[in-house]
Amino acid sequence: MRHGLTTRCFAAILLVSMIIDVVLPIQRANGIQASQSTTRYTLQFSSNNSWNFLETIMKYNPRFPGTVGINETAACIESALVDNGGTVIEEPFTVNGVHCKNIIGEWKPAVDDSGQIVILASHYDARARASQDPDPSKRNDTMPAADDGGSSTVILMELARILNNLYNNTTLGIRRETWLVFFDAEDQGNDGNGDGMARWDWCQGSSTMATNIVAFTGNTSRVVLFTLLDMVGGIGLQVNHEMFSNQSLLASFFAMGQCLGYGQYFSSSAKSYYIEDDHGPFIDINIPSIDIIDLDYPQWHTTSDDLVHVSASVIGSVGRVSEAFLLSNLVDSSSLAITDSDTGKTWTASGCTFNNSWFDFTGFLGQYWPYLLLVGLVIIVVTIILHERLRKSQSGQTRHKLARASTSQPPNTGRE
Repeated sequence: MRHGLTTRCFAAILLVSMIIDVVLPIQRANGIQASQSTTRYTLQFSSNNSWNFLETIMKYNPRFPGTVGINETAACIESALVDNGGTVIEEPFTVNGVHCKNIIGEWKPAVDDSGQIVILASHYDARARASQDPDPSKRNDTMPAADDGGSSTVILMELARILNNLYNNTTLGIRRETWLVFFDAEDQGNDGNGDGMARWDWCQGSSTMATNIVAFTGNTSRVVLFTLLDMVGGIGLQVNHEMFSNQSLLASFFAMGQCLGYGQYFSSSAKSYYIEDDHGPFIDINIPSIDIIDLDYPQWHTTSDDLVHVSASVIGSVGRVSEAFLLSNLVDSSSLAITDSDTGKTWTASGCTFNNSWFDFTGFLGQYWPYLLLVGLVIIVVTIILHERLRKSQSGQTRHKLARASTSQPPNTGRE
């Protein structure tokens, strides 16, 4: 009985893994079949534009909360949003007496607005102390933050130009709103190797916005997708498999990257981490969220996070994938074909799916491990109980047979 039960358990696990392998690719394709008529779109993201933005905001250093530099960075961001048709909304807040603000750029469809919102986000503050610098004498120096806070910010700034074009394109049929969100006060917590800003925590801008989200939206359920970019411009970029993220949506982003020719950045065997980042507060209020991040960037929280260690080409690659992913979530993707003129690759909902069993399996474990652990414990307990009952039953039967054997022997007459 014990062996039979174990066999059935392994069969159930195998069946679940097969279901995951089949269902997740269907979800990634949004469950829609390609239609006869196709809307063709060529990606517009400019690496040069985003790099020019990065060079500009690097001149504003230091850019941590409360500095002149972060105020200049905020003004530069807002100018890019307004110049490209975005409606700017500020969310001021205070941390330990320091004035901070989140910035939201909003684009709405001219007609046929579904009321749904797609958010693409970044933090724009730079860490006040380079607390991971290999040189201890530099750990109190400010961080240049070309990648950590810079690369993702300039991608969103360039996407503002593209959104202006998208929402003026009547043939695309965009029905959802887009918000580009720039968080202040993300990167000032204690990272275990020297304090950040005294008595500051991580992700304070995003926590503030998530707490007040109903004031902005009227209903949290209006936000159907939250995509965070963070540390996405480093040379040798390898985007992580972030385990807190919605795994189906994260796989869709990876699929988009691979399909458009950027598989070197979006590997099927990406390192898996649980990362505390600005998507966390939105996961906590049940908004589908993902984090696109390379936490293995060697210059993380050091004075070497500068322009030498980031790449315009990498930033442009992530920017084009972000543009494609955003567009595929704004329109009916079943009739959409997205082409990247830089790589010559084309994405369609039916033509490109990401079917990697290991990615699926680790994502499944990441989301459901507490339940799997509980089920495993129940199986172990049940197996032990059944095994003990079987042992007692077999022991009783043995004693019963021995008793019968002793009573069935002929009486001893004393004869040989």
